[in-house]
Order: sequence, then C-alpha cells, then structure tokens
Amino acid sequence: MVSFRGLLLSTVAGVLAVVGLGFGVEEFVMIAIALGVLLVLGAGSVAWRSRSARRSLHLELRVPANEVSVGQPAIMELFVTNSGRRTIASVRIESPARHWTVSHPGLGTRHAGSDALRSAPSNGNPVVALSHILAWSVPLPELRRGASTTVRIAVPTATRGVLTLQPVGVWREDPFRLFARRAVEGPTAQMIACPVPDLTRAGRRPAQTVVSGRPSEPRPGAPPSPSVAGDDLSSLRPYVPGDHLNRLHWPALARTGDLVVRDFTAPEASRLALLVDLRPAAHGTASFEAAITRAATLGALALDDGVAVELLTSAGERLEIPPGLTGRHALMRALALLGPTNPPTSSALRWTGRTYGSAIWAAAGIGGEAMVLVTTDAGASTALPDILQRRASVEVVR
Repeated sequence: MVSFRGLLLSTVAGVLAVVGLGFGVEEFVMIAIALGVLLVLGAGSVAWRSRSARRSLHLELRVPANEVSVGQPAIMELFVTNSGRRTIASVRIESPARHWTVSHPGLGTRHAGSDALRSAPSNGNPVVALSHILAWSVPLPELRRGASTTVRIAVPTATRGVLTLQPVGVWREDPFRLFARRAVEGPTAQMIACPVPDLTRAGRRPAQTVVSGRPSEPRPGAPPSPSVAGDDLSSLRPYVPGDHLNRLHWPALARTGDLVVRDFTAPEASRLALLVDLRPAAHGTASFEAAITRAATLGALALDDGVAVELLTSAGERLEIPPGLTGRHALMRALALLGPTNPPTSSALRWTGRTYGSAIWAAAGIGGEAMVLVTTDAGASTALPDILQRRASVEVVR
C-alpha cells in the first residue's frame, strides 16, 4: 500500500512531468523520471522485504488466563522472533490497543454482535487507512538472526464480556517509507472479564424492592439449619462420639449390646431461581451493568450458603449451577456472557403471543424454591407472566 508520503511524491512527479513536457523544461522531466524510479525501487523493496518477513518472522501470543475479574490487571505477551538468516529492520507493529472487541454471546448459541473498543477509520480510503495504521503503530527494534522481542499487550478488563484480540499485523516499509505492506499477523486470543459481586453491600437492598408473592430476603434461598434432620429414616449405623443421644436405637442395644444410632436422610437442599431481565427496552447501559452486578451478588451469596442456583434469562436461557467454589466461577462466567437481547421472535410469539417487549422464562421445572427477578422500573411490570408474579420477588435496580 502506498503511504501518504508516497502519494505526495507520485503526485509531485506527475505534475512535474506534465509541466516539463508541456513547457519543454527538461529539468522538470528529469526530476519526474528520478522520482518515478524512486517510487519503483520503493515498491520493489517493500515487496521483497515483506516476502522475507513472512518467511522469517514468527509471532507467538501467550495468554496468562482464560478468565479475569472486571478491573483485574492482565497482560498478554506477543513474542516476535526472527527465525531467518538475515537481520530484519524497518518493522512496525500495529497498536494492539486498537484491536480489542467485546461481545456477549449469551448462554446458548445465539449470535451477539461485537462492539469495537478501538476507533477504526470510518472511511474507505486506503491511503487514509494506512496513515492511521502507521500513525498508531509501534516500531520494533532491529531483529538479528535468532533474536526475539516482546510486546506487552494490556487487556482492557474494565469492560465485562468476552474480550477478543483481533490479529495484530506486522508491517514492512521501504527505506524511504513510500510504501508499506502487512507482512505477517499474530493469532487471535480471547479472555472473559467476569463481573465482581458487591459483597461489601450484600446486606443492603437495591434502590427498590417489589415483593410480588414471596418475602424478599437479604439472602434468598438460604438453607435450613444444618442441625435440623430429615424426617425419613435412612439406616442404622454404629455410634460415633458427637451423635445425639436421642438418636440411639434402644431395641438394637438391647439385642446386641452395641450402641447404634438412627441415621435420617438430610433435608432436601434449597434452591434459588435467579431471573435476569435482559430486554434492551428495560435497560440503559448503567442499569444493565447494575443488574448483572446485583445478580452476581445474590448468586454468590446463595452458592456460599450451599444453595444451588438456577440462572434464567428473559431470552429463555437456563443454567443450573451447583453450590461451592466451582459453581461460583461458573456463575460469574455465565453472567459475563450476558448482554442486552430480546428472545427469539418465534419463541416469543409461541409463549407470549407478541414480540415487542416480551420476555420468556424456561421456568417449567422450577419447584417451590425462592425466585428473585432482577430488573428495572421499566421492566418490572412486564417481565413476569401472571403465574410467576405470585411467586417471585422483584428487585429493581437503576
């Protein structure tokens, strides 16, 4: 591609050639010919250099982790190695900061668009595009045979979602910087920026809490006390120190003389159905992120209490998450993938009879567990069907 300097030089050469031939000024013609030779040599030089770089340069990208928390510093390292026989100079690498995109693919297979975190040129002029690329590019040091250099790439973890680093190109230029060509490009890499639960404000209520059918508790779905035993007798087992004496099985003691206790089934673990309203009509940018943070906080508290979480979205997606540290990681990863979206048109028509502003919930298998809907003022009145309004508490965020 011709650079702005090369375009200017070719324009000057053309003007000098026309003026020289038109007015018989041989000096102008000679200068135009010299500039033309320079342009040809520059084009040939950059073609040869880019071909040599494609054979010699090897790019390797190392990703520190697949997942990070929002705001957590993370650095990728791009290793550029010269595996050829000759020294490679005049190498420039595109600014990695302008190659990040963020997407929210959701829990299922639905497609989600990507928002560029970089400011790409808006016009289709190749000369202007190349000037933008070279202006934001970073020169690399001269690479001798077998030498390597490292480019540190900061990951923009301030944004929640799937962060994708698009291929970063390495450019070669001719000695006069009249032409430039993209010789090689690095691999694509992804990281997931997960939301962070606001546990410091866990006990506080959001801006507004609307109770539809169930009382809204600071820790919904909390399990019963572990000292409470089940009602069904499971088996008899030998006594161990610490067992309650009221569980002793006296008939077995009378027959065998051994201490035997009755073992009961544990009470059924409680569950929390966490409903998140994703409809764009119900959210602004700030309220959507606030809803994700609130859902992360409620889900993390429930999982820490040993409560299984059922994550449901207004797009009809559903994910069961077991309690524990592994489940907590799974919940944060799932919430990182959520973005504003409407349910599929066919599903909305089938279950609600309308498409605009509708929400569908895959809640058919939900039993008597606690249900909490996280939404906004705009979505509180239209998110839930009548059958769920009597059972769920609604937390409104702004």
